[in-house]
Amino acid sequence: MAQFLLFVYFIIIIVSLFLVEAREPTKIPCVSDSDCHKVKKPLLLTCIDGICQYTLEATPFD
Repeated sequence: MAQFLLFVYFIIIIVSLFLVEAREPTKIPCVSDSDCHKVKKPLLLTCIDGICQYTLEATPFD
C-alpha cells in the first residue's frame, strides 16, 4: 500500500512539472492584437503591455 501511495505522489509531481512548464508565458513582443499568433478557442492571444498574453474569450450563456 505504501509503495502505491509513493507511486501516486510521484505521478502527481511529474504531471505538475509538465503543467507548470506548459503555462510559462510566451513573451512575444507586439504592438497590437494582430501581431499575436492565432490559437484555438476559447483562448486568445492579446497584446497587453507590449507582450502577447493568453486570455479567455468571453462566450455568452445560452
